[in-house]
Amino acid sequence: MNIKLNVGIQIYNTCLGQALKCLRAVRADKNYRTAVETKQYISRILEKISGKKSECSDKQREQYDILKSQKDELLKYIRWLEQFYGYSEFDMFKFVSNVQCKFKSNIGSLEAQELAARAFRAVEKLHYHEADKIRFKHYGDETSVANKNNNSGLRYVNGMISWGGKLNLRFTVRRNDVYAQTALCDTNKYVRIIRRDVRGKQRFFVEMFVVSNDSSYSLYKKDTLLGKTYSISKQER
Repeated sequence: MNIKLNVGIQIYNTCLGQALKCLRAVRADKNYRTAVETKQYISRILEKISGKKSECSDKQREQYDILKSQKDELLKYIRWLEQFYGYSEFDMFKFVSNVQCKFKSNIGSLEAQELAARAFRAVEKLHYHEADKIRFKHYGDETSVANKNNNSGLRYVNGMISWGGKLNLRFTVRRNDVYAQTALCDTNKYVRIIRRDVRGKQRFFVEMFVVSNDSSYSLYKKDTLLGKTYSISKQER
């Protein structure tokens, strides 16, 4: 399993590097920078007008509609420029399909797409100043790999986690965890394998995202930190 997870790190880092390369190309485009600055300027004007829209004259409301239309056109132009340089989630999926071919014995196509989407979201945070920097993962780091459905590749089947049909893993559920035991009876949507360091040792965990088969009742889960018991509908899992 460690081999598969380390291959996942390699694919993630490759996608992260490609997304950063595309973002640098986008930001280097003078037309893109001008479009973004103009959009921001129009947004500030629209924000001022919208605060006093009830007091605006017909001419000011007409100006508001024109500016809003211009902003929408600029947004379309900005998205077009990003796609021109290959900076979009869809372009990342096309990129990772070629990378995944080299590791298809360890990572499936949908698992590779999930890793590409995760790398793109990380770069998006940098793009929109929600993060100061992003970090490439190192060999053996804490990591995870998830699928996008439960039909092939990494999936839950017959009470076990099957990965590519060759690796079959058993997992343990706590006897007193009624919530988890009941969730296993529902329809599984997709599976995620997580590797973490716990007290200096590598531990592996499985997350299963399920769709409720019966929403007629709720389960109760205890929050050990708050010391409270609260109701959780099966549809919320």
